[in-house]
This record gives sequence, structure tokens and C-alpha cells, in this order.
Amino acid sequence: ETVLPANALVRLAVPASVAAGVVPGQFVMLGGGGRDPLLPRPYSIMRATRAKAEGEDGALDLLVFTGGRGAGGLAAARAGDPFPALGPLGNGYT
Repeated sequence: ETVLPANALVRLAVPASVAAGVVPGQFVMLGGGGRDPLLPRPYSIMRATRAKAEGEDGALDLLVFTGGRGAGGLAAARAGDPFPALGPLGNGYT
């Protein structure tokens, strides 16, 4: 997918049960894994993809503005890089 230059589409592999439980309006807290930035940052979930087959992972897509320190590191990550994550959080809606 194509996004504007100052943005990145970040796809996170998550357990199938996590992807299946996401509702609109929820977010995840992602840490950089290091000391900069020190605190986790909230990112809205743009799309949740459920597992296609038993035993496969699901996915969460985040549209991230890459102008800040935290998001810049996230956008520069390579496939397979681990990130500490907490979520989905928030009171979703139908």
C-alpha cells in the first residue's frame, strides 16, 4: 500500500487471539526496546487481520507518522525485529 512520505505502514505479527479480539477505536502501546524513547507510545490500530488457518499468527496494521523519535525508530525497523507491546487497549465501539 502507498502512504504519504512522512508516514509508514507498520505491520505487527500478533497471536491469532489478539487479532480476533480487536474492535474499532482500540490502540497498542509500543516501546522502542531501548532507552530512547524511554516510555511506550500509543498507536491506533488501523486494521486487524485474522489468521487464515489454525496455528498462524494474525496481524495489526498501524499507520505511523514518522516525524517523532519513537515512530522514526519503529518505521526503520526490519521485518522480524521484536518490539515490546501492550494491547489492544481502550474502549472500542461498534
